[in-house]
Amino acid sequence: RRTLAEDRIVSQVLAGTGFPPGKAAVTEADIVGPQAQLLRILFDPADRNGDGKLTRDEAAAHIRLQQRTAALALTVSHRTRTPSLFQ
Repeated sequence: RRTLAEDRIVSQVLAGTGFPPGKAAVTEADIVGPQAQLLRILFDPADRNGDGKLTRDEAAAHIRLQQRTAALALTVSHRTRTPSLFQ
């Protein structure tokens, strides 16, 4: 389920990536300039069907996936058992 807050975040991220407003899809040729650097990085992983076009829906789905991944409760800790003189 999508919430209004989630949709707002997706809109802000899309605007920040340089995704052209009002365009339904972009190709790699459309991504020019330093303002679109993040979109250039996200293009391949977000293009789910691999057709060379990144649609607004594909980009939004990729952003939502990243949000859900960031919200996972995961703790990774490293523990080393070193031998001591008394073992």
